[in-house]
Parts: sequence; C-alpha cells; structure tokens
Amino acid sequence: FFFAPPKSTLQMNRTTSTTATSSIDGDPTSNAILDKRFALRAKSMKWSTLSKLNIVGEDSIKLLQRFHDADAKNKTTMLENQGLEVLTPLIDLVNNISSVDMSEYIVTVVDDIFELDPNIVDLIPTVVEQQPEKYPTPFSPFIKRLDHPSAYVTHQVARIVVTLVNSGVSINDDELSAFFRWARTQISTESERLHASKLALSSLSVLIRNPAMRVKLMKNGDMVRALVSVLAPSTHVQVVYQALFVLWVTSFSEEAVRAVNIHPLVLSTTMIILEAPKEKVMRMAFGFLKNVVVNLEEDKSIQVQTLLISHKILPVVENITKMSGEQDEELMEDADFFVEKLRGCFEHMSSFDEYVAEVRSGKLEWSPVHRSQRFWRENAVKLNNNKHELLKSIVIYLDKQNDPESVAIAIHDCGEYVSNYPFGRKILEELGAKTKIMMLMEHENAAIKYEALITVQKMISDNWEFLGQQTNKIASD
Repeated sequence: FFFAPPKSTLQMNRTTSTTATSSIDGDPTSNAILDKRFALRAKSMKWSTLSKLNIVGEDSIKLLQRFHDADAKNKTTMLENQGLEVLTPLIDLVNNISSVDMSEYIVTVVDDIFELDPNIVDLIPTVVEQQPEKYPTPFSPFIKRLDHPSAYVTHQVARIVVTLVNSGVSINDDELSAFFRWARTQISTESERLHASKLALSSLSVLIRNPAMRVKLMKNGDMVRALVSVLAPSTHVQVVYQALFVLWVTSFSEEAVRAVNIHPLVLSTTMIILEAPKEKVMRMAFGFLKNVVVNLEEDKSIQVQTLLISHKILPVVENITKMSGEQDEELMEDADFFVEKLRGCFEHMSSFDEYVAEVRSGKLEWSPVHRSQRFWRENAVKLNNNKHELLKSIVIYLDKQNDPESVAIAIHDCGEYVSNYPFGRKILEELGAKTKIMMLMEHENAAIKYEALITVQKMISDNWEFLGQQTNKIASD
C-alpha cells in the first residue's frame, strides 16, 4: 500500500522509488503498531454487542456478519454487488464507536476491504452525500479519528485519508491542516516513537503522489520543521531515508521548492551526507538536492550551491566520481552533476558570497572570513543592503542558546560590523542586538562571554579600562 513509486514524470523513475518498499530493518508498513491487525482479524466480533449500540440497523449488522464470515472470493463478489450497503454501516461505525477494541476492529475491516477492492474507495463520497447532516465532507468521519487514543486506529485512518486524496476526492484546508498536525506529532527522533514515525512518513509519501499536495506540504511550516528535525545523524536511518523520500518527491514540484525557506532543509541534508550514511540514504539526499538546484530561481539556486560549497560537499562528490568498481548509476550521475555545478559556482564565488550562504544556512562556523580584517573592511557596509536583511539574520543567531558556537560567532561579527562601519552602533541598538550582547557578557559559556565583552567594547566608548580588564581575565582563563 505504501511507498509505491509516485506516478509522475519519467524523471522520477529512479530505483529509489521502485525499491522504496524495502527497508533496512524490514517493511516499514509492518511493525509493532500495524501488526496488531493480524490479531484483530483472528478475533470473533460480538455482533450482539454491536447491535445494542443502535449505531446501525439490524439488517446492516447481519450483512456485515455475513461479509465477515465469507471467504475472499465471496467477499469480493459482495463488494461488487453490495459495496455501498457494506461500506455505509462501516463508516457510521468508524464515526460513532467509542470503544477502542471495536474501533480497532472496524478500521481493520475497512482496510481489508480496500485491499480486496481498491476501487471501493470511490463509493465513500456517495456514502457521505446520502447523510450530509452527519458528514459535511467525505473526510469528516475519518479526520475526527486522527486524535483517537489508539495509535493503531489513527494510522489506519490516515491510510484511508491519503487513499481518498489520491483517488481525486477534494480535501479542504482545515482537514489537510488536521492531517499535517497529526503527522508532525508522530514524527520523532525518539527511539520509542520509531514505529509511529515510519508510518506517518509512509502516509505522507502516499499523500504527495498528488502533485497539489506537494505544494501544500511545503507551505505548512510546522510540517517542514518536523521533517528537518529528523534529518540528523542520530536519527534512525530508516526514518531519515523516509523523510528524504518525502522531500525528494516533493522537490519535483518547482512551485513546492519555491514555496519554502529551503536553506534549513538543504543544511540538514548536507549534514546527513557528511556523516557518510548508507548508499540508499546518500542517493536520496543527492536526488533531493539536485531537484532543489534545478527548480529554484537562478539566484537562489546559486545561493544553495554556495551553501553546499561552504559545507564541503564539493570534495564529497569529487570523491564519489573517483570511486572504482561497480557504483550506483544514479548516485554517480548526481555526483557528476554536482561536480560540474559546484566547480562552476566556486570559480565565480567571492568570499562575501560564501559568508552570505553561511549566514543563511542556520549554522555558523569559524570559517576564515570571520577573522579576516580585509573581509570586514571591504564588506561590512554590505550588511546594510536590502534594509539590513543580512544583519538581521546575524542578530537572530544571538538567541540560539542551543548552538553556543553560532552565538559566539554572531557576537563577533556584530563587533566587526561596528568596527568597520561608523553608524553600525545605532543600527545594532535599533535591532535590539546591543542589549542582547550586553546580557551575554554574563553567559556561562566562556567563548560567548569573551566575544560579548570584546564587542561591547567596540559598541560603547566609556568604561574601557574595566571592560579591558574583564576581557583579559576571560582570555587568560
């Protein structure tokens, strides 16, 4: 059901999509959550109890019982002849049953029906149209169950939702937001949430077979942040692979790529590549980055290429092209693409281009430009371009307390800015940077405290002797 190759352009027919049902530790749709369906199928339903709930009529219960007792061949025949009659009470039960055990059983029956006859999903709109007062949209009975206490129920319901979307049923923005909200709560780096993460990512991978959903996903900032959060070397490799698969498929849409702040996604993907992951992860990562470079506007594409160069991706792809022996054809093609692109970009890249790419990446490192007096003499004034856009980005780093190196470098760069641009003090004060840096003089991190003391010296003209003594003390420590 999940991870079938997306039905889109020929360009997408790489082996990564056709082999996506495989995983490092087994089928991602077979795990501790979904394997519960095997036990549920073996259960004997208490039809008399169901009858007492008065959710559906006696005739419908008898039909469901007859359907339950039939073999696969007869079930298929019943669906062909009485599909609407079977599906209607099942949807009513999904919508109304509060019992966890019964809910789990009913969604299992619905899932089995979809496997027996995938076309049965086309009847769901007809079912809800017959009861508009109860079901405003075809998704109504299912979206409400995404907050069910049973993880099994929510994941089965998610399967139904994405199946409906891909069958052409229109989902409204509120319902799609609810689906994305559910998905991002499932996606996690925590090992105990591994199975839930895999299944939620599987649902997303099916959803984005619909090209319109790729743009919707990229425009949902919380959903994108959830994907970024799991693109880390410490995350289970299968979760990383599935998250990259979602991004790779999404990135075939030019509109989707251009609808998002792409730099955090690119930076996280480069971190994965630099950790030398399994080949299939590497292949997916480069596939995503290639689509980004191709589909972005030219100036933004160059920014991404510059970012890749500043994060040492050029040597990685050069090494891939030099590998001997039998290598993955698609990975080699992507490596050749990036060698050509990044070498061409590097030849025309200035030190300021590299600096801009680093600032926009979301992570600062002590690259040579930060300590270069010549760089700051020539480029400090450029931080004022576009209404201080780049300077504002640097100031944002002052609040990144979970990344002390970036904080220290941002403080340092503010100091270099005011040293080389006479009016910089006033601008930093207007941006709130002066107050933040003065507070950081008391920070527990020695590097942050040191850079803050140095920069405050540059921003104010009084009390130099005291600040100089404090700076020397921190430096000697």
